[in-house]
Amino acid sequence: MKVGLGEKKQKQAALQQEAKVLCRQISPLLNPLLLSIENMDIAKASVKMDQLVMAQAGLLKLQMQIEELEDALG
Repeated sequence: MKVGLGEKKQKQAALQQEAKVLCRQISPLLNPLLLSIENMDIAKASVKMDQLVMAQAGLLKLQMQIEELEDALG
């Protein structure tokens, strides 16, 4: 079980990193200080947001699995 826990924590760290990258990519796409609303690539930001939503869902699922494994291990 400890091996499974370690693997899940590694996946969690990788997914957290992916989510952080997506946040950094989205931010300048939607920053009104950098671009006027008319010139923002909203469609591209939307695609990145969809990816971020999926990453967050994966993180929430992994967190639940990690907590369950940690409880089982005592």
